[in-house]
Amino acid sequence: MSFTVNSSVGQTFDFAVSEISATEDGETVHALEIASDVQSGPSSGDGGTGMAMAIGGEATAVGEDTLAVAEVEAILAGDADMQIAFGSASFVAAGEGDGGAYAGAFSYAELTGDADRGVTLNTSVTEYVQEPEGAAWYASAQSVLFALDIDDMPGSTDAAGAVEAPPDGSGPAPLEELPPAAGYDCGCGGDGDAAFTIDGNLAWFDVSAAAVAEDSLVTVDVVALAVEDQLSSAIVNVVLGID
Repeated sequence: MSFTVNSSVGQTFDFAVSEISATEDGETVHALEIASDVQSGPSSGDGGTGMAMAIGGEATAVGEDTLAVAEVEAILAGDADMQIAFGSASFVAAGEGDGGAYAGAFSYAELTGDADRGVTLNTSVTEYVQEPEGAAWYASAQSVLFALDIDDMPGSTDAAGAVEAPPDGSGPAPLEELPPAAGYDCGCGGDGDAAFTIDGNLAWFDVSAAAVAEDSLVTVDVVALAVEDQLSSAIVNVVLGID
């Protein structure tokens, strides 16, 4: 197993773990790779009130039984005083086959424009098992973005003045201790380790995008393809802009 960490305080943090194992006879190989990075800090634009976001990715699986799932949610909203951006992109691919298989996933989220604070989180997982009788692959990627920009925020703690204490007896009532929570059963059954089974070839996507402002733009590009006993692929690219 290898473990690496690279960081720059206050700006980026990278994390990666990889592991490859094989049986004694060398016939079975299992590999796992996990990576994550966080980026935070202000975003610089042209000094205007506009903001734009690009978000999306791709999931591709090859094999006799395959699955590709793409989910993207994005919103931009603002006016002359405040702009806010949120986006989430999740892509999953899984493939199984007697002769061989493959799965790969990629995601991204990028912001253009002025923002007082922005945070972007990217994570990815790839795992596969190769055996003499076949192979199974799994891959996932997720990107989450949040950004906020406030121009000339009115009011301040100094301007608000001192807060006077409430008269005796008029304050909020003390919190009462809650009773213990009763056991909850979702009705799902099983022990939480149910096997994940793919039957056939499926490509699926779900996209939600909105831009709210005096001037706004949303473009969505989607490609979903499934080929029997061969391939599943889902690609989504979303661009939003406000001004």
